[in-house]
Amino acid sequence: MAASTDRFNARLQQMSQTLAKLPALLAPLAVTCVQTNMDGPFTANAALTQSLKNRGAKPLFDTGETRASLTYTTEPGRFTVGSPLPHTPLINNGGTLVAKKAKSLMVPSTRGLKRKAKAMGIKGLLGSLESTGWRIVWRPKAVLGVPPDGASVQGLPLKPKKQDGKQKARRLCLLFYRLEKIDVPKREFMVLHKEQQALLLKEAQHALERAR
Repeated sequence: MAASTDRFNARLQQMSQTLAKLPALLAPLAVTCVQTNMDGPFTANAALTQSLKNRGAKPLFDTGETRASLTYTTEPGRFTVGSPLPHTPLINNGGTLVAKKAKSLMVPSTRGLKRKAKAMGIKGLLGSLESTGWRIVWRPKAVLGVPPDGASVQGLPLKPKKQDGKQKARRLCLLFYRLEKIDVPKREFMVLHKEQQALLLKEAQHALERAR
């Protein structure tokens, strides 16, 4: 009788240990599920967003930073999947971006300027252009640049306007759009769908069966 009870207690202890390990066992699979959710389908990107993203029209794809940032934490009896990046709640829940200190949001006109602005900051980039002879022109809805003679084009070159029937010789480039706000559509990927929950439950059941 004692031997039988010992075996039962040993199995019970083994199952208890397995239960305690379930959050750490299931959490990586849950992260993979959330990463898969990022594939969509979702509301398509706006034309400007498409032109600035590394992978064009596909929503939630750019550098892969958000997908790679998804991680998990575990507590007794539960786990949580999340991302430390501050923009994650915005792209998941949707919302509106507005300028906090500046008068407007500055959106680069090309992918090349986007990379430079990210590396140098907008003020640093404009200052760098001015130091090489560019003239910066601030308009209500755009920031334009007049390059010096011989300088390569930055941003989007604008077609010179005609004055007195003659085309102006001055080159003008669109550097940044100035926007009052940017509306970000809701693209909910931080969720476990029913079939994903069923997959996790099945994996938990298998783990408990192996512990018997």
